[in-house]
Amino acid sequence: MIKADAAMKKGKALVEDFEVNLPEWLNGGRGKAMRAVVPFAEASERTEAREILTALAQTSFAEDLAHVRTLRISEQEDQDDDTEYNALRVVKVEGSTFAIHASDDWAIERTEDGKFRAPPGFDVKDEKRPKGIGKAFVEAYLALGTEPTPFDPAHAEAIATRTGLSKAEAGLLLLGAPVNGYQRDFRGKERREALGLKLAEAEAARGTFKDLKDGLLDEVFERAAADEKALSGAAWAERLGEAWHAVVGEKVQLPEGLVLEAQKDLVVEGSLGRLLTAVASPKAAAPLFELGKWTTLAQANSWISDPGEEGFDPQLARDLVLIMAWVSFSTPVGEAIRAGIPALYEKLRATVSDPKLVWGLGNKYSDKKDQKDLKILLDLVKGKQVIHEKDDDDVCDDGRDTGVILLGKYGESLRGAFRPGLVQRWDDPVLVGLHKGLHDGDDDDDDGSQPIGVASLILGKDLAALAARIADSPVAAGSYEANPLLSTKKTVTAVEKANGISTEAATLYLQLLALAEPTQKAVQKWNGWTPKQYAAAVAELVKKKLVVEGKRERAQREVFLPGGFGKGEGKNLPMEEWKKQFYPGFLPRNLPTEPLHALFARAWKKVEAGEGPRFEKVR
Repeated sequence: MIKADAAMKKGKALVEDFEVNLPEWLNGGRGKAMRAVVPFAEASERTEAREILTALAQTSFAEDLAHVRTLRISEQEDQDDDTEYNALRVVKVEGSTFAIHASDDWAIERTEDGKFRAPPGFDVKDEKRPKGIGKAFVEAYLALGTEPTPFDPAHAEAIATRTGLSKAEAGLLLLGAPVNGYQRDFRGKERREALGLKLAEAEAARGTFKDLKDGLLDEVFERAAADEKALSGAAWAERLGEAWHAVVGEKVQLPEGLVLEAQKDLVVEGSLGRLLTAVASPKAAAPLFELGKWTTLAQANSWISDPGEEGFDPQLARDLVLIMAWVSFSTPVGEAIRAGIPALYEKLRATVSDPKLVWGLGNKYSDKKDQKDLKILLDLVKGKQVIHEKDDDDVCDDGRDTGVILLGKYGESLRGAFRPGLVQRWDDPVLVGLHKGLHDGDDDDDDGSQPIGVASLILGKDLAALAARIADSPVAAGSYEANPLLSTKKTVTAVEKANGISTEAATLYLQLLALAEPTQKAVQKWNGWTPKQYAAAVAELVKKKLVVEGKRERAQREVFLPGGFGKGEGKNLPMEEWKKQFYPGFLPRNLPTEPLHALFARAWKKVEAGEGPRFEKVR
């Protein structure tokens, strides 16, 4: 550090083995240092922070930064920087002196005449103007001592009160939000128990910080450390809470039990906390509905590693449908979080209806010399001939655009996409035929149907009806729509009369007909039954030969509809094959995407029409 400062003052030098990322410390050094003294911080982190701050305090980088900027750089294509690895090269260009660390793609510029210049041989990706750590902060920080700050639950409570964070989240924030890593028990049992957290609670809190955009948490700690007189105790907790509120905003508080239940029941690529927050507060979820890059054919089939990271992709839309369906099915009428579903649905529908939104249908590669297989699909689409956008170095050499369907040939591959908001018929033979053609011969299980399925569901009648039912349900608060006696009594009455059974047996029969996972525990919760009442209803259905008894792995029940029975994949429990017609296959969980009273009525109508479940005849 001191050598780097001296070298820049001389204007020419090479500092070997320079391992400190100086821009990180100049732009966010206070926050980095404070995260090294939080409770349970590693001794090596504290030692490194103290050594770097001590060195910085002896240089002009501590405070004299009016004519300094830090740069993120990349080497120009026609350049060949032969500086040895991890070395800091100092060069002077007119009135500017640069310290260039080519290995880590950063540089620092100090100008003598107030004019900033380009570093020789490098392009500037972005720049920052550091404020400097300040010698007063360094002095106060070193006075904290070499031991980590003790954890005080009262400080976590104070932060929770100010920010809307749960106590578990506030506790993790006090610990510097150390949430990286792949292990479930990412803090370790001893430290987690010191915070008074169960494993599931720690996991739920972890998601809040993992959802933050890169750099946001650093900004919180940097802002909190702006006052060197408040670096410990209750004063630091107050500063940290204020900084979180200013940078991130007040968090929408979710019931911890609901979050834990969702974690147990669902698996998504992104964050469950973010999805649940979108349901609880649709206004807070506004950034999720920015289209981003999903407006061109060139980008429409991009790989999605983190749903929503680059705009409103089909996987994010699917996950929003999933969380809406889960909340509506799993929570009782009157639960506060349900109130946000109608507004979230309207936002979801409006976004998918946007004519600028473009989702992919798939890519097809051709190894044929004449590319006849690609030309057949091009000829299928009768839209105007266009040349679509480049995708990096890939150039479109032929294309079509019907308004609804976009198709482009990029060398040896054909890319297809569609504008969901402009589709008039989901069974359009061109849309269906193109989709099928793009995936003929695929080796994987993904047939590309998810974007079409998600879009048709969002813009269809069933999901709209589900949102409307939540806004105006006749079922009493605290009760469940999954109890057909409450949600559609007339259907229960019809089942009673047709089969000569009791109200209780008719209720259970409808649940077995329509619901994917009517476990004994779930049915008793929905209906408010005792085990004895459940057993009586089962016995009545068995006597009427409407159901069969038995034991099936993972089913969590011992009564089933006659006919085939699937094993269930992922989090899905095993389910009768007959019920598949009621559940969209592109959702990772078998959850109703229509109002339950309508689903019960639809299942019973199938039975009335002679299309109910039955054993297959063996010939």
